[in-house]
Amino acid sequence: MIRAGRSAPGRRCGERRRLDNLTSIESLSCASDEQRKTRRMRLFHKIVRYLIVVTALCGLGLEPAHAVDATGVWVTSDAEAHVKVGPCADQLCAQIVWLKDPIDKDTGKPTLDSNNPDTEKRKLPIVGLQLFQNMKATAANGWKGRIYNPEDGKSYDATVTFEDQKLKVKGCGLGGLICRTEIWTRSAQPL
Repeated sequence: MIRAGRSAPGRRCGERRRLDNLTSIESLSCASDEQRKTRRMRLFHKIVRYLIVVTALCGLGLEPAHAVDATGVWVTSDAEAHVKVGPCADQLCAQIVWLKDPIDKDTGKPTLDSNNPDTEKRKLPIVGLQLFQNMKATAANGWKGRIYNPEDGKSYDATVTFEDQKLKVKGCGLGGLICRTEIWTRSAQPL
């Protein structure tokens, strides 16, 4: 008796053979079990290699924080401050490094973070203050987190977008009902 998928000795694939007054056609696949196993393994390895290549190519775009260069010193919209922006761990950080009026006119001392709700932080100078909080990459040219505003001592939900060699900094309060956007430009003279 001939089993399906196997060729009888001396017979070709698909050749008819008479068995007990019945006509049977052998399986179209005449490969041995070992040959079929080898073909399946080759196919499996091709699929795995294809998936590895596709995954690697897709993975190239998964480094959004490094895709654009937002690092450097930026001038705020009103030109009242210069802010040093750069990576810190897996976040984007921003620190005030220059003020137009760094000295308080009333005290003759450095301008302090006097509006901060934390009384201990009110003693800190504005220059050196960190503005971004948990600013994490969301796209190749975007970040999302919070921004501290020393003018009112509050933190707001914020997004930062790098476009046309400018930083678009948007802070929102009241669940996004009230927003303010600033466009920061690169400083011509890095500090």
